Amino acid sequence: MKNPILVVDDELRVIRAIERALLDEDMEVVGAESAEEAQTLLDKYPFKVVISDQCMPGMGGAEFLGLVSVRKPEIVRMMLTGN
Repeated sequence: MKNPILVVDDELRVIRAIERALLDEDMEVVGAESAEEAQTLLDKYPFKVVISDQCMPGMGGAEFLGLVSVRKPEIVRMMLTGN
């Protein structure tokens, strides 16, 4: 997998839109529809970047990105929000 990016959003259409936006880039987008699902993916792939929505059921984006910063501090973290 080349330059993997993790996109976490409870709306699949947002994940797909980001995939389309990065289609011509040298990146592979992996999507997760919850922070819990994303946590399991962190151990499977060498992500360079994590993009997370803030408002999600269960664990929100700020809390999730805080966990990422502790577990994998080398990963660049970005937050998206529609609010």
